[in-house]
Amino acid sequence: MLNLALSDTPDGGYRLGTVVHIIGDTHAGKSLLALHLMAEASINKKLKDYDLIYEEPESAMFFPVKKMFGEEAERRIKFIPTMAERRKGPRTVQKWHDDLLAHAVPFVWVTDSFDALTSEEDLSTITADGKKKKLGKGGFRVEKPIVAKQLFPKMVGRIEASQSIFMWISQTIKNIGVTFGPSETFAGGSAITFFRAYEIWLAVVERIYIKVRGKDREVGAWVRARIKKNKFTAKVKEVTFPVYPYPYGYGIDDVGAMVGWMVEEGYWEEENKDKKKGKKGKYSFTWKR
Repeated sequence: MLNLALSDTPDGGYRLGTVVHIIGDTHAGKSLLALHLMAEASINKKLKDYDLIYEEPESAMFFPVKKMFGEEAERRIKFIPTMAERRKGPRTVQKWHDDLLAHAVPFVWVTDSFDALTSEEDLSTITADGKKKKLGKGGFRVEKPIVAKQLFPKMVGRIEASQSIFMWISQTIKNIGVTFGPSETFAGGSAITFFRAYEIWLAVVERIYIKVRGKDREVGAWVRARIKKNKFTAKVKEVTFPVYPYPYGYGIDDVGAMVGWMVEEGYWEEENKDKKKGKKGKYSFTWKR
């Protein structure tokens, strides 16, 4: 469904040579969406010479990649920073900048998430005048947007020429005190807004439950992907799809998303009329000609 929304073709999706920006709430499937991108890239013969880099400064990647996506995905996806690098300290925005510029192309690179990067200034305990820095007084809120703004003009040409893909993942942030304009934003400043080909906002719209021993158990969620920017179709679209995190499922249920779309658009008719909101069970459908 997301492929259709992005490219108007079922075999499309993210175009090579582009910057993709994913912004989303907690538990909205941002990491799973990125892993699906990596898994597809790992078995795509056209991308057999690409490096697949999953940058994960959050230290929260516990998905069993082999079990969920297969041996080829486990073999080809390189997760950074390594455990040895993590022991040395948190990943900085400066290291992110330098590694992206130094890495050979072509690649598919995911940064999950930019919010988790710190900065050299923030790690410093001494101010410029030699005084001990007070807790909470750091420069990362200024330094991170500056470094990002420096990176993109240097990178976008290489990304396009090498037909690489760079995916930047952001957490949604409430726009406190804003009367007009969007109620949510993201960290990192406006640098990426000028260079991204896709801007996709993810949000949980409905929980999925199954009944186990007479009790409702939450096993996943329907996620809305709102495409606010698409340089290639210029269409603002919105699709929904079920996400089943491990161990309840194995990621994004594309078949379930297509069935849901067929029902919503009136091509199929749901025969079970007694379903409750949030309780997706087994239903039969009839084709409406």
